[in-house]
Amino acid sequence: MSSNFYFEKWKTVLKQLKSLIQIDQEYQITKTHDKRRCQAVERLSEMLAAYISIYNEVLECSQQNLQVQKTKDIYAVLCAVVDRILELKHQVRKLEGCQAQFLSKGAIRHNLTVDDAEFRDIPVRVERDENSKEMITDAFHAVKEKILQKELELAKEEEISEKESINAWWDDDNDKTDDVATGDQFIRYDEDEELSEEALKTREMVALIQAHEKTRRVTQLNLQRMQKRQLWEKELLGTLAPQAREELKIRAAKLIQKVGRVYMELKRKKVRECKTNEVLGIKPCGEFSYSERDKVKEVKVRRVEIYKQMDKNWKHQCVQIKEDFYKRKHDEIKEHYRDSIRDWFRDWYEKIGLFHNIPKITKGGSVAIWRGEIPSPEDWYEQYKEYIAAKQRNKNKSGQEAKLEKKAALMEQKRLKLEEKRKMKLEEQLKRKMMKNPNMHPGYNYPESKKFHKLIEALDHYHELWDQLDADESMEVKQGNVKQVDEENLIGEVKLEIATEVDDDMKQELKKLNKALKKDYENAQEEMPESMPEKKSKRAKKKKIKKSKEPDKEAIAEKMEYLVENGFLKEYSQTKLEDFLGDHNMVGDDCRCLDIEAHPCAGEIRSLWWERCREVSHGFHKILAVGPGGSGRSTLVYALASVNDATLLEVNPSVLDVDLVTPEYLQNVINALAVCARVAQPTIIYMKNVHLLFNRKKKKYIAGFPNAELIKRYLFKKLLKRFNKTDNITIIASCSEPWLTTGNLIKQFPDVLLLPDTTYSVVVQLLNNWVISNRCLPRDLDVHTLARMLRGYGFAFLKSTLQDFLTPDRIVKMAAYGLTVKEIFEYVIQTGVEKHDYEQYLKWYSRKTIWGKKETKQLEEAREFRAAVEKYAEVKKKKDKKHLAVLKEE
Repeated sequence: MSSNFYFEKWKTVLKQLKSLIQIDQEYQITKTHDKRRCQAVERLSEMLAAYISIYNEVLECSQQNLQVQKTKDIYAVLCAVVDRILELKHQVRKLEGCQAQFLSKGAIRHNLTVDDAEFRDIPVRVERDENSKEMITDAFHAVKEKILQKELELAKEEEISEKESINAWWDDDNDKTDDVATGDQFIRYDEDEELSEEALKTREMVALIQAHEKTRRVTQLNLQRMQKRQLWEKELLGTLAPQAREELKIRAAKLIQKVGRVYMELKRKKVRECKTNEVLGIKPCGEFSYSERDKVKEVKVRRVEIYKQMDKNWKHQCVQIKEDFYKRKHDEIKEHYRDSIRDWFRDWYEKIGLFHNIPKITKGGSVAIWRGEIPSPEDWYEQYKEYIAAKQRNKNKSGQEAKLEKKAALMEQKRLKLEEKRKMKLEEQLKRKMMKNPNMHPGYNYPESKKFHKLIEALDHYHELWDQLDADESMEVKQGNVKQVDEENLIGEVKLEIATEVDDDMKQELKKLNKALKKDYENAQEEMPESMPEKKSKRAKKKKIKKSKEPDKEAIAEKMEYLVENGFLKEYSQTKLEDFLGDHNMVGDDCRCLDIEAHPCAGEIRSLWWERCREVSHGFHKILAVGPGGSGRSTLVYALASVNDATLLEVNPSVLDVDLVTPEYLQNVINALAVCARVAQPTIIYMKNVHLLFNRKKKKYIAGFPNAELIKRYLFKKLLKRFNKTDNITIIASCSEPWLTTGNLIKQFPDVLLLPDTTYSVVVQLLNNWVISNRCLPRDLDVHTLARMLRGYGFAFLKSTLQDFLTPDRIVKMAAYGLTVKEIFEYVIQTGVEKHDYEQYLKWYSRKTIWGKKETKQLEEAREFRAAVEKYAEVKKKKDKKHLAVLKEE
């Protein structure tokens, strides 16, 4: 079974994680020192790359785990690793002043590649409510039925019109005979038959298939003709190689047979292993094809079903264990607890003549007594004496004096805090001055981690529970559940339930004892000690969130249908982060070391987007995605929705009809969006072309888009107020011309992500995929030269243009005359689309955004420090020369 494979893999992952923790701990304990910033960043990026690689392994093991009881402990380790990764990212950003992290050098130091240090999936996702899923599917189904009904009605109308035209034709024909008799003749022209979209598409596909078949035949004939001609030319010129001797032929045949046998043996072995993995359910054999994707889904679904069944059996077993123990030991344990609490009452009465109250359930109840959390009678009596003494001292003070004393104490605390802040500020200023001076620069120490202890605790907890059981390697440890692991915890839960029952009974007894004790003090004519007030724990005040009353299911279903009809609620294709094509910036860290500006590529953007994917299930967020048209913003949004299995709502102001945009229409849209977003959480609201609403040139802009202010007021003021911080809703706004917008856009969306330019490597990858997926294209096409010419165009534009380039006529010509780079480039130029100016995006990002300003400031300081170092070095050289000259004169 696959459980055995992942059981062994989890063991190796734990060993790797342990060795990584030892390195990390050593760096923190010794406070490893680096003189230069780039060295410190490289050390942190080294640990970050290693932790990301381990995270992928732990995540795979947690997803494939079939041992129900281990899930919680493996997930605890996974969460601790994620916390450490996020902390390292924050430390690198603080040190380097850049939003993206370049991990090429750090990964190499751990014998990893940048692909190993790339996130595969998010640790956990919030599942949507089943009711909301059904409502969304019903809405799409209802809209499709409406469309079908409209098509049927149109078809009926067409049939009626055809019948009418036939009748009209008959009448026209009769009229024509009369006209011929009178000598008047009319010429009739046959009109072109109108074809439907499906028929046109079918004809186009047939033409493409015919063109491909012609291309194959022509290519085959040309190749055979060329080979025959080459042999004929060599034979005529006398350059044709003579046939080998018989001995050499036999020797070569034996050598080929020997190599072929070894190769086929290795191939058979690989196929055998692949098929074994497929049977065990580890992974499907061979590459993923369209036919095998369903197979992969079946494997995943089967694993989830097996896990759910095991989880159900385990929970049923836990309930049975608790019920059996409750029946057997309930009365015995209950009586034992009562006796122990009575002994506790007796002990207090004998020592100080009082009874202590049983703690509240929120503070542990009677369990707090057995844990020793309640003070002993002697200690309590000492505290009581201090309380009475303090009460006597404050007896003669007025309420105003007591208030003034408290106020003075608070003022003193504030003064001390301000003094500490002032000292910290002075230390920071001194450190900044020292950092600017090359002779006094303190260097960089490896920062201490605040999350590291959680990782160690999670691992220690796992080892404590599972090391001994893992050593046995029984089947229950790999798959299913181990009974003895749960027994102690379940027995503890039952005992806690019995303890709460006993608390209620013993509180009644305590009331009777206190009444009797009060009578004893009255008979003895003594004052009974008053109860000491409990110290109230300060709780953070929670802001009251007004929960808006959601409408009933019928109203929600109507609103969802309304959104589907108007194109706001969309179905999206399943997309992965890897679908955002592009490589990592392999020289980013080197550029940073040389104080040169380094921009993130697609690999770094995927890493940043992983953080956004993880945050979808952690409350309300707003993101601004900036980049040229066709730079992959929609791909990232679909990946975000796919990874979290979220609902996608799409709003595009440029598509809205100007005549329909009224306050009533926008209010209906906003109400529907807000209700659907809150019901079907997690939700992604994708707002396209936001720059149309925040344009700086209002006069010219209003002429082209008159309702901009109205749409902006409803979308960004009224809609956003409908959501709380706890709602799992993410709003993503896309912008393609940010330099034309006002500063309010950044205020609304402070989290800005600048997408990379269409670089040479991205275009090469796109062209290679294009050549591989279309067999009619020549395999020797100069992809690299074409990529250099096409870089700077939008990715989506290039993709669609390359597909449109392959017409049936052009495919046939390619087979006969070949294909050159010039033809493709000329076709792209003929479209009239120009390259975008990416420098404008970079200037806007560095001037307006938070991270852009930080990055420019950091680079300026680094360049000033480098200039100061060079200046100090020159001064030192001059001093050394003067000193040598003086020594020579002496």
